[in-house]
Order: sequence, then structure tokens, then C-alpha cells
Amino acid sequence: MLIVTQCLFSFKMFDESFLIFFIIIQPIYSVLMWATIHEGIHHNLFTNSVANNLCSRLIAIIFGSNYLGLKYAHLSHHKYNRTPIERPDIKISNQNNLLRGLSFYFHILGGIYIKELIFPCLILLPKKILVIINKQFKVTSIDYKVGKSILEDQAFNSYRWDSLFIYTYIYVSAFLFYKNGNLDLFITFYLLRALVISLHDYSYHYGTNVDDILSAKNLRIPLSFFILHFNYHGTHHMNPGVPWYRLPTITKKTNKETLFRGIVKQFKGILNLEDLK
Repeated sequence: MLIVTQCLFSFKMFDESFLIFFIIIQPIYSVLMWATIHEGIHHNLFTNSVANNLCSRLIAIIFGSNYLGLKYAHLSHHKYNRTPIERPDIKISNQNNLLRGLSFYFHILGGIYIKELIFPCLILLPKKILVIINKQFKVTSIDYKVGKSILEDQAFNSYRWDSLFIYTYIYVSAFLFYKNGNLDLFITFYLLRALVISLHDYSYHYGTNVDDILSAKNLRIPLSFFILHFNYHGTHHMNPGVPWYRLPTITKKTNKETLFRGIVKQFKGILNLEDLK
């Protein structure tokens, strides 16, 4: 869509004001793209596994990240959610919590998506180098566990093609925007997408119960249909195999907290572990 929009602008089919509107609106629409990929990861997008996988990979390419990385990162999230290796919002004793706090703000202010954008580049490296890189992480860290799962996937090499398509798409888009004097809008597009995706993604887990992998919030938002009811995240963690369109009907308790409030609360920064027990 980014390439198509810039091409249409190049042929004077609409003026720059529409292009700016697209840049502002598209990152928000990216939440729907992530929600769709998310359904694919849980095999809830299509009943046919081939169609489910191909569609998820295609959307991930447009989203700007490799489906292989997104899949294992998310499945590891379900496995280790709110355990000591995956709770960036919690202070750790005997550690520099100033750096941890800064790391958390980076995490929610774009870091989540930036890591997803960098991964396709890494996967193009020789596998031996990737093994060495992965060994630099602590064995107990979420990064090591995700990396190990990715490297052991039998289809690892085939997913490298996805990365080539991703960077072709990004570089062609960047060239077209640069050619038309709109490189600043191209950069703004990805910065906004990173901000929106990252702020939205962790809002469902910030400050939730620790040592409970099922702990997540259901947050209220109007017309949640347009993000595939992703806001019923607490229900999803309890029932990861249930497709998006059934989540509202099986939800027993609706949280009064809105998605907007859930996003804003994250700016309190890292929390004391004792306060959540």
C-alpha cells in the first residue's frame, strides 16, 4: 500500500494532503495487520493450514517483519508471560533499575516494532553466525529461547525469502518517496507505526499479576471488530485456540478500563514486584 500510494502521488492522482493523511492513518491500521498475523500464528485465520501460513506470511511482509520471528516471539510470550524472563515493567533487585526503566520506555515507545523491523535483516546472515549471536544471550532469557526456536525450525531457509521481499518493499518505497521529495514522510510513517504498535502491544500486560502466564487484560474500545477483537486479550490468553470472532461471546468479565487508559498507564514506568503480589 505504501508503494501504491506513492506511485499514485507520482502520477498526480491526488495531492500531498492525501498522502499526509495516509501516512497518519496507516500506522493505526497497522494494528489490524498485527491482529490478523496474530490470528495466523494461532492457526485461527483459515482452517486450511497452507492458506493460513501463506496469508500470514504475506501480511507480515507488508507489515515489515518476518513471520518466522513473529511466530516464535509470540508463542514464547504465551509460554513465559509474566514470568521472570518476560516482565519488562518490573524492577529487579540488585540491578540498575534506571537503565531498566529507560529500556522499558524504549520498549513501549517503538522498541517492540523496531526489533521486529531489524529481525528480517539478521535472518539473512549465515546460520553459523546467528548461532554464535544467539549464544551471547543468557540461556534463561526470552531472546535466547526465541532465537533457538527460530534456528531449529525446519523451514528456516525458506523464510529468508520473506526478508528479501520485506527489504525490497521497504527500499523501493524509500526510493519513491525520496525521488518525490517526501523521504521525511516515509520516515514519519515507520516512526508512527512503531509508536502505535509498541504502545498498543504491551498495554494488555502492564501491571498485571506476576508468575501467571494467563495474566492479561480485556480493555474496552468502540468498534473492536476493526482490530479483530484484539482488546479481549485476557480472554485470548485463557483460550488461545478460539478465533477472534468468538472472543466477545465467551468473555465472562468485561474490564471497565478503556484501551486508552491502559496505554496511558504504561507511562508510570517500571513497578515494584511486591506491589503486584
